[in-house]
Amino acid sequence: MKNLPLWILVGLVALIAVVEIGGFRDAQPHDMMEKEYDKDSALREHCKQMPEMRGCEKFNNENSSMSGMNHMMMDHGGMVTSEEGFVINMIPHHQEAVDTARLVVAKGESPELKKLAQAIITAQEKEIAMMQKWSTDWKYSTVTPSYQNMMGDGTKLSGKALDTWFLQGMIMHHMGAVQMAEKVLQLNARKEVADFAREVIRVQSSEISQMKLMLGESMMMHRDMQ
Repeated sequence: MKNLPLWILVGLVALIAVVEIGGFRDAQPHDMMEKEYDKDSALREHCKQMPEMRGCEKFNNENSSMSGMNHMMMDHGGMVTSEEGFVINMIPHHQEAVDTARLVVAKGESPELKKLAQAIITAQEKEIAMMQKWSTDWKYSTVTPSYQNMMGDGTKLSGKALDTWFLQGMIMHHMGAVQMAEKVLQLNARKEVADFAREVIRVQSSEISQMKLMLGESMMMHRDMQ
């Protein structure tokens, strides 16, 4: 190497630099695709069941084989055609959130998530009782709940796996509640119901942001452990 002309040495250095930069550029999209896949896979399964939910637009083509009837059933806002429909369907929606949050409190790993799960339980149990009282006082009788549980069965999970399952599902679950609340605000609902809907939007939108951060941190930790 010492006896090579200077122009050849310069050329070799330049060639090595080009190869290294090219390899770096080639690697970047791959790494980004892996990160994007990790993020997408966290929502893909829920979006198969909830194609109308916000954030699922990117998966619409993947889910296009679903029938029109099932497609409409998965739109939470579509369940709300009246004040009564909102209240009657929000009761089982809340109950599912309470039931799954109890799993996290009992068997989850993250103290931060357990604290959030307990807050969901405390708030939504009170709201269930409030809505049940409305149903009695206002003599709701014309609407049969059409809400179908969307979280699935997490009873066999524990620790980090349960935390991740809960975060993935509850983000979408909260989005459904927000859809329902936004829809009832377009109707001629009682002041009590409209105020409740606004509170659902405020609280659950904030919790969605909180859970997205937790889910992102959980996925990064999982990648670091691999």
